[in-house]
Amino acid sequence: MLSKIWMIAGCMAAAFSTAASTSLLQEQNIPIDLALELSQNAVQACAKEQYSVSAAVVDREGVLRALLRADNAAIHTPDAARRKAYTATSFRTVTSIVVKNIQNPGAAQRGN
Repeated sequence: MLSKIWMIAGCMAAAFSTAASTSLLQEQNIPIDLALELSQNAVQACAKEQYSVSAAVVDREGVLRALLRADNAAIHTPDAARRKAYTATSFRTVTSIVVKNIQNPGAAQRGN
């Protein structure tokens, strides 16, 4: 009798583990080396134009992957860069489109 209970419990555990493994999502996110490269390129490009900035890269969930602050960048720029990157990710669009939609609120509703 006890062996039958263990056999049934084992079968149920196997069935649940198979069902659970098929329902797991697999996502790909930006690797840290690419996030670092993107943020470095952004800071360097702005430095060439005489701008001292911070650059943030977030993953698809909005979690910070890389953040660089130029030597003379203002104290508020790291937080602003992170928030800007998070906002773009949450809207699923590039930041330049977010800026255009802020400047022209009707454009967001028209899809421009």
